[in-house]
Amino acid sequence: LQQKSIPFREVKIRTVYIEENKSSHFRVLRDSFRIYKQILAHFFRYSISSLVSSVVDEGCYIGFLWLLRPVLSNLALTATATTAARVISSLLNFYMNKALVFKSNVKTGTAMLRYFALALPMLGAQALLTHGVYALFHIPESATGLQATIYAVVMVILYFINYSFQHRWVFQEKRDAK
Repeated sequence: LQQKSIPFREVKIRTVYIEENKSSHFRVLRDSFRIYKQILAHFFRYSISSLVSSVVDEGCYIGFLWLLRPVLSNLALTATATTAARVISSLLNFYMNKALVFKSNVKTGTAMLRYFALALPMLGAQALLTHGVYALFHIPESATGLQATIYAVVMVILYFINYSFQHRWVFQEKRDAK
């Protein structure tokens, strides 16, 4: 408002509680639970969706390794199994998030384009951040346990970022301009 040279001033408003708010109907535990349940509902469903998708990803990866081992080996086997498993699990994750987590009415094509526009940079960020921490702290390849811990920490951080982007962009319907 100051940038547009519109004057404004603060006005104090007195808070009035009749009989020191003895007639309040707010039940601290019950009503707080109901409020937080609404706030965290998406996040809880998102966590379940992510867990199911990761189990499917791992299962598909193992299955593709078993199926493709007679015809592929080494990097070709790993890359093909990884890619196939990730395609299946990410499609499952997309549809669960759209229908069950965010209950979005955004057109499927639009939401899917946004989803993969987010997923690909997140995959790159995961690899770069993980490797960056290894390099920054000179962690040797032989320190598998430490590498796994760093990988998990990076994944948790990206998990929250990914949730936020999916909630606010991927599955968000356009808001009316008022």
